[in-house]
Amino acid sequence: MKVLAFTPTYRVNGEMAMRPETAAAVGTQVFDGVYDWVVGEDNPWPYPTHKNVLHQYQNARRMCLEGDYDALWTIEHDMLPPADALQRMSCTPAQVVYGVYLLRHGSLVLNAWEYIGDRNLGESLSLYPEKLEAARERGSVRVCGCGWGCTLIHRPALERIEFRDGGGENPAGDLAFAHAALAEGIASVARFDVLCGHYEDGRWLWPFRGVDVMVKVEALKDVVIPGGMRLAKGQQVEISPGLVEDLVRGGYVRVLSDELETAAMEGAPEQAVKKTARRRKGAVG
Repeated sequence: MKVLAFTPTYRVNGEMAMRPETAAAVGTQVFDGVYDWVVGEDNPWPYPTHKNVLHQYQNARRMCLEGDYDALWTIEHDMLPPADALQRMSCTPAQVVYGVYLLRHGSLVLNAWEYIGDRNLGESLSLYPEKLEAARERGSVRVCGCGWGCTLIHRPALERIEFRDGGGENPAGDLAFAHAALAEGIASVARFDVLCGHYEDGRWLWPFRGVDVMVKVEALKDVVIPGGMRLAKGQQVEISPGLVEDLVRGGYVRVLSDELETAAMEGAPEQAVKKTARRRKGAVG
């Protein structure tokens, strides 16, 4: 399988807004196939709007269909997928496959929305504890969506569904896509073994796990950390606990709180080391 992975982002004061943890996770996926990762920065609207998000995904759909790709993997710039996310999703017998994460707008509910037929979108399975527990036990379940955060869309579905804004009611296009998939009779599946972190206000939100608070560190020397973030000696930044352990052991940074250092050392997840992504022009990693 050949996959186009696409991450839309933007710049703030010249700096890429994408989280370095996202870049590290996407760039080191362990995958049996081949994937090209493109980071998009084509934002025609000069102010924050979901219209830019939809515009970029429309570009990605076109690139995927014009290329020799079997699927499009949308992965947002503030997501933290597991190292084998693409592998697990690509092996799922469905044309649309969602990783599972928490939506940040309003209540913190899962993006896995209940399938209630081919007419209307259901509600988040977070609202139905018994059904949610059954889905977790099964490992995957049919859903009606939603979200672009970590979604694999196979070519047959891309060919049948254009990315639109639902008549202006859904500027980002994710709900409109989920509606269109229902109308076309295209099954969507959520993988509960592809649990993703979602960044918000200095913390990573995790399904069923809680929150990872960011760790403040000081660089002891100039260093480029996983994901491409450059730190100058003496610079103080907040980074994910998952990046701290190796940097501390290598003498590159020091944690600015003993309590946080203990938490970081105990809570750091295993890092993927096999790098398989091929970079396209304009991509970063």
